[in-house]
Amino acid sequence: MAENCGRCGSISRDREEGVPSFFLCASSSSPHGGASFSSLGIAILAAGFSRRMGQQKLLLPLGEKPVLAHAMDRMNQLPWGRRLVVIGEPRQSLADLSMSRGFQAVYNEWREEGQASSVRLAVSTLCPLDGLSGFVFLPGDQPFIEPTLVTAMADAFFQKNDRRAIVVPRHEGQWRSPVLFGAAWRSALSTLTGDRGGRDLIQKNPGCVVSVDWADERPFADVDTWIDYEALQQQK
Repeated sequence: MAENCGRCGSISRDREEGVPSFFLCASSSSPHGGASFSSLGIAILAAGFSRRMGQQKLLLPLGEKPVLAHAMDRMNQLPWGRRLVVIGEPRQSLADLSMSRGFQAVYNEWREEGQASSVRLAVSTLCPLDGLSGFVFLPGDQPFIEPTLVTAMADAFFQKNDRRAIVVPRHEGQWRSPVLFGAAWRSALSTLTGDRGGRDLIQKNPGCVVSVDWADERPFADVDTWIDYEALQQQK
């Protein structure tokens, strides 16, 4: 049976088979929450080719700053243990923007292989040793990502107390981005191939997935086409 959250209108739907669902909403978390963010790393994925746009979408202006800067500034509200951006071209412009926001910029020279190459590079850079309990992967084209959403995901991860947990936000029954992988997935993430990133791991390991239901669609808005970009300009 579906349940409504009286504070934010979130709906916790019947769990998918084998997939536990934590019921969390924006009202139940603060931007910093009780989660140990110092043991989490974040990788913003910004090495794509923007082929449908015909130019680098992450540097397009949205209000007074580029699309990518919005995602970084919002994530800078949280006290991460490690922060990095996996970048492509134009290399110098993306690196300068990332470093101006306090993020380590890592250039992906294998980006033609697909998104998995960025995930592998992020994991090898974030945790050469075993110092992190988990890592969040956020596409750089989600300028309205909410710190409260990511805090809810971190809270669910630490409540689960299992480094094999994979925390995924869910909006209207659909899994969305970002995704938090526990550190136990380090080896599996390091061997991914293709353009699906960690989605295969999520689908093949439903018993490890923790869903965080989220009523507001705005944090998941992204830029894949010019129509998407124009719609975001109306929301800024």
